[in-house]
Amino acid sequence: MKMEGVEPDTITFVCCLRGCSSMRAIEKGQELHAELVKEGLESDQFVSSTLVDFYVKSEKT
Repeated sequence: MKMEGVEPDTITFVCCLRGCSSMRAIEKGQELHAELVKEGLESDQFVSSTLVDFYVKSEKT
């Protein structure tokens, strides 16, 4: 997306984090988390609850 000049929004990040969670792609999810922090989006209600869900599910592996 970024290569095409399109910036991801909160919905994009939520969907990607959910995908990482279901695929057990912990490292990629952590990269997304770092990007969320960089973009200042981690305080969004939906993003933060998805982050909690991601990390809870990653602890079970």
